[in-house]
Amino acid sequence: MKIKSFVLLCFLMACNLLLAQEDIYHVTCAQEINLESKYFDFDRKIWVKLPAAYDMLDAQDYDVTYVFDAQTTQFFEMSCAYPVFLNSGWFSEGIVVGICSPQDDEYNRREDFLPNDSLTCSAYGLRKGYSDNLMHFVKEELMPYIRSHYRTTERSLAIGHSLGASFLLQCLLDYNIFDDYFIFSPNMAFGNNLLADKFMNHSFDKTSRHYLFFSDAAEEKWQGWEKWQAPRREVYRYIDSGVLPGNIVCRHKSYPESSHFASFPLALQDAYKDYFAYREANDTLVGGEVYTKHIEVIVDNPEHEVYITGNQASLGNWDVKKVKLQHVNDSVRAIDVKVQLPAQFKFTRGSWESEGLPANAIGGINLRIDNKSKDTYIYKISDWFDE
Repeated sequence: MKIKSFVLLCFLMACNLLLAQEDIYHVTCAQEINLESKYFDFDRKIWVKLPAAYDMLDAQDYDVTYVFDAQTTQFFEMSCAYPVFLNSGWFSEGIVVGICSPQDDEYNRREDFLPNDSLTCSAYGLRKGYSDNLMHFVKEELMPYIRSHYRTTERSLAIGHSLGASFLLQCLLDYNIFDDYFIFSPNMAFGNNLLADKFMNHSFDKTSRHYLFFSDAAEEKWQGWEKWQAPRREVYRYIDSGVLPGNIVCRHKSYPESSHFASFPLALQDAYKDYFAYREANDTLVGGEVYTKHIEVIVDNPEHEVYITGNQASLGNWDVKKVKLQHVNDSVRAIDVKVQLPAQFKFTRGSWESEGLPANAIGGINLRIDNKSKDTYIYKISDWFDE
């Protein structure tokens, strides 16, 4: 009887703790969206996970990660969670979009991810492969929808596993849809090594930077999967030969002790770690077109004058007292500035000791603009380092 009472007490304490946590911590759940598409005769189910402080940080734009096979929610959930635990800087939180594939007898992920060539369809028992339709849906319908409904940067990462990874290779080689790719355990053998041959003969654009992470597990040890091994090794040899242009950073890693499915979290962790290092190493690179941006700072002291300083000449090249915002009225300071992307900057009152901390953007790091189409950014500052 005492044991039962003790168990009940523990259960009640745990329930109270969970309720208290719900009161204290704000959790942003994934939104479910069903998008109509001219490329399919059914709505496409999409998950959208926003950063926890998305509504409050309304001057902040976010990178977007697209996760395929999101009908297996563990893929989507791990892709949302890992960056928060692995990195505390700019890339720790972004918008994560999960693309679900139907799972029924008439249409499932194989139809979604495989091309419509006769060898592949015959091998998989398909009437038709719809990967080209799915690529058009992602590029022409889904990505514009995400950019028009959420505050995004111009940077996109795609994550796919198995046939989902095979689909990402098609996205890269056929339409150059995403900037960066995690390609986990792809099948490159179907269609008489179709994807492997295509990758090794692809002419990459020498102006666009791409990060590619390939992984494999113990697939070739499984009966019926032995054919995966040869094209994968050919692709790895090609990557290691150094023939890819310098703007393409390509890694690969094997997990021979892990099964096909179980290797996903291991590869995801390693890929994110290396990807964050890659992004930080390239974060200072600016170039390309020049964009005019209108920047406003709202202050709560009519005496305050505000300066902007950043990573290029139009922003003062980090000289804290070179570029001053116009005094519009007692609460608004503004400037129209021509920048290349990504623009990184801070606000001060003329010295590093007086740096301002916007209440509506991620604090403690450089502010950023990396969106070509967004013209106006408004920051609210009431806290300064010296006050």
